[in-house]
Amino acid sequence: MRKRIIIGMLLVFILAFPSLLAAAEKNKAVEIELKYGANNSYVYEGFQKNGVDYVPMNQISSDNQLTETYRVGAKTYESLLDVQVPPKSDVFGKFTAREKDIVFRVGKDHVRVNGSYVKLKGTPFVYKGTFYAPLAPVLDALEIKTTYDKKTKVYKVDTSYTPTFDYASKTYNNMTYRVDYKTGKVHVTDKKGRRKLLTTLDVPIHKRAEITFKKTPKGHVILNIFDDHGEPSINMNKHMLLLKNGKLIHKTLADYHKRYEDNIEVVGSTIYMTNGKKLTMISDDTGKVVKTLDLVALGGVDDQYFVSMVSEDYILIRPMEKGLLTLVYLDNKEKVLLYKEFLNQAEQEYAEMNDVPYHGDYLNFVKQEGNKLYFKNKSNLIKEDKTLYTYTLK
Repeated sequence: MRKRIIIGMLLVFILAFPSLLAAAEKNKAVEIELKYGANNSYVYEGFQKNGVDYVPMNQISSDNQLTETYRVGAKTYESLLDVQVPPKSDVFGKFTAREKDIVFRVGKDHVRVNGSYVKLKGTPFVYKGTFYAPLAPVLDALEIKTTYDKKTKVYKVDTSYTPTFDYASKTYNNMTYRVDYKTGKVHVTDKKGRRKLLTTLDVPIHKRAEITFKKTPKGHVILNIFDDHGEPSINMNKHMLLLKNGKLIHKTLADYHKRYEDNIEVVGSTIYMTNGKKLTMISDDTGKVVKTLDLVALGGVDDQYFVSMVSEDYILIRPMEKGLLTLVYLDNKEKVLLYKEFLNQAEQEYAEMNDVPYHGDYLNFVKQEGNKLYFKNKSNLIKEDKTLYTYTLK
């Protein structure tokens, strides 16, 4: 269950029409709550006038998976934030979801739903960069049935309604990041409600997304978007976005299938980003690329590669198909198949021949001390292998 969300008013510096602004200021500020079941509700800071509740449509859009666009005169915007609205301009708000287009016009007492006009009891307006519309026609257009509890002043959503989610979102450091599955667009909304497009992913999300964050020692933020898809989740797209002061400076997409494991991301003052074919090394101090390694050339096979560790002298990589952890010396390109260094005959044959769930060994890099590298074996053939395997660098 999602927890109760209280969404504050958006504070920006635009005005729509002076008359509409004055009208908005006379409206009664109210909390408008939509309650889904016992523990799940959304609370909006809206307005009430003549018995009509007005809600901020940017937040309604976010919570109900609507695509929103705004037209001011002849120009179209994804948001009205920071948009200077000339006096007497026509302002439209278009909200799309579930094969329905809902179009409001500022100051007009009707709404257009898929071309058909519906009379409104109130008129939409823009206030401080936010488009407000009467709640009732929005609920009707989305086929969300509610009953209003006069005692608690809460709209109770019919328990048969189940929202479908076409996006994933997560808040980090007072910023909310949202990725839309169909379009691949990643938006970021600050604590004042100002939303901007961060980037568009190279491919849309197939099934569902998991969003994680990691802060580097020098203050960069790594935003990972994981998309596991196929049945039973046999594919994994990893979108890695590197942010500096809230802005995107680098991004990669690695497309893995059958098996997935974590890649190295930060060691010391270096950030590592891979698309499975190349490894990009970025200075954590400057955010600039300092070196790029060709993983296909190092591994000797045209495949997608995982990267477990990198140093000045060597790199640990694992090709996706064969799945054998390989140490490659960076000076002479010598390759060492580590499973042959550590595993017995039966385990070696299992790593080479078994394909359930995938080919390869289960060696994991643990640490480096001096010229020694340490590994653990997570093989299915051994219940609990407590051996710490050691490889000595040449």
